[in-house]
Amino acid sequence: MNEHFTKREECPSCGLRDAREICRTRYCEAPLRDYLISFYSAQGGVEFPYLTEQDYILAECRKCGLVYQVEIPNGALMQRIYDKWIDPVKVFELYERKRSIEYYERVALEVIEAVRYFKVHHSELVFLDYSMGWGHWCRVAQAFGCSVQGTEFSAARVNHAKRNGVPVLIGDSIPKDTYDFINLSHVLEHLPDPRGTLLQLK
Repeated sequence: MNEHFTKREECPSCGLRDAREICRTRYCEAPLRDYLISFYSAQGGVEFPYLTEQDYILAECRKCGLVYQVEIPNGALMQRIYDKWIDPVKVFELYERKRSIEYYERVALEVIEAVRYFKVHHSELVFLDYSMGWGHWCRVAQAFGCSVQGTEFSAARVNHAKRNGVPVLIGDSIPKDTYDFINLSHVLEHLPDPRGTLLQLK
């Protein structure tokens, strides 16, 4: 394992330290190298020196059956991936600026479903969007009159959300007993410790 990765010693779902390896391949060799080039090229570009002598390893937990990545990028590499490999400026122009009305319709329906669940006036509700990306969900919830805050790993996305009036929490400073509803969309699969994060949010 190279210096840019860290090892999961247990299943990130159930915590068991008993898994069987089901896949192992080198990042810098075909076919994984070719996939990474095709995936990241339009967004920014993959830096293979960070992946030298590193294996991509999948394991299956013998208890809960979760298939998970054993050796994952450490915090510094994750920051570089989100700031360099996935260039915020390029990604915004490629995807975010061109979001369709159907996309915002889906987001609005999610917010409406959350609001209706509580059977109180929407102005009484306080929501958190954990790892909010560009803040779309937050802004839609605000448009419905809800109080909402967001968290995000990427500095560029945080700045964009702030410019558009989204209150942003920094780091892990999540107040206790504050939120009626916490939104997580396409988040858990990117976290080094999804179980720990869910317990923190709970």
